[in-house]
Amino acid sequence: MIATGSANAVSLNTIFPSIAVSDAFEAVTNGMHNPEVLERLADEGRESADWINMINAIQAFYKQDFMLMCRWLDEVPDDCLAGSLKKVLRHMSGDTPAENLGFYEEKLAKRITEDSRFLSSAIEQLKESIEYGEELFVETVSLLIKEVKKSPAAAESLALWSFRICIENDFDDETLADNIIMLFGQAEGLRLIGLSLLETEPESALICFTRSLIKKLVDRTLSKEDAEAALEIIGTLISACHPDDPVLIDISEMLTMLESELILFFNLGKMPRRNDPAGRVSAMLDLLSGRSADAAAEDEVDVEYESASETTTVTKEPSVSIPKGEAVQLELF
Repeated sequence: MIATGSANAVSLNTIFPSIAVSDAFEAVTNGMHNPEVLERLADEGRESADWINMINAIQAFYKQDFMLMCRWLDEVPDDCLAGSLKKVLRHMSGDTPAENLGFYEEKLAKRITEDSRFLSSAIEQLKESIEYGEELFVETVSLLIKEVKKSPAAAESLALWSFRICIENDFDDETLADNIIMLFGQAEGLRLIGLSLLETEPESALICFTRSLIKKLVDRTLSKEDAEAALEIIGTLISACHPDDPVLIDISEMLTMLESELILFFNLGKMPRRNDPAGRVSAMLDLLSGRSADAAAEDEVDVEYESASETTTVTKEPSVSIPKGEAVQLELF
């Protein structure tokens, strides 16, 4: 099993409320009624009622009980986040013509219709393969992901679902992780594995998200907004760790590399000095968003570099030199 740092898994539903929504969607779209997931979602407060009604509407849709679906949808306000799915669901049930959909609503409806047929069949095959052990399960997952790679969203959904099932059945997840990285590439593969581990192994998820972000910076394949979103997740996971958690030692070296790559890619100039991991991530976010432009000179770390193909020196304590001429090797295990 993948394990990094503390062995104690911390429930992150209170930190990432979206996990409860994601779990509820995963259950209903896989044809499962899971009262425990809905109860957990209900604990998130008043706003969760809209999502619960939407989940129930989706369940009625899958059962082709469209009258019940419409009753649930009527309970969801049009102007809430869950309400953005109302037209799409009504369209797929034949209640709303396509011309009444917006551009993105029509695109989502088409994607769902195309992906759902394959995913339903794929999940059935995977459920059957579980009975024959992990070797056949991992092999089946890899073959199915290759088959659906033309639809990235479906392939990612299948990878996430499969990795969670692998963990639940106590299979060797390292082999599946290797295959996911091989099929999606290192950066995206690590991100998907991190998402799968968020709730069960948050320390390992932290390592995956950090290495994924570094790899995307090295490959120059992300926007400033994507970098900020990844840093938010990394910072939240670090904040959830105990101060003595061994994973914070592992993450410290990665943050040094992350700081250097952020400065080079986005031409940020100087990085405010922070000692603790959470503070360092916060400083990166501030600098990336421009909030720390007026930071005092003594609270900054000078960064010098000759060129993008030479050597970058980050003057910290101690100073670190990072070669830029070759790809940074990011090993997960």
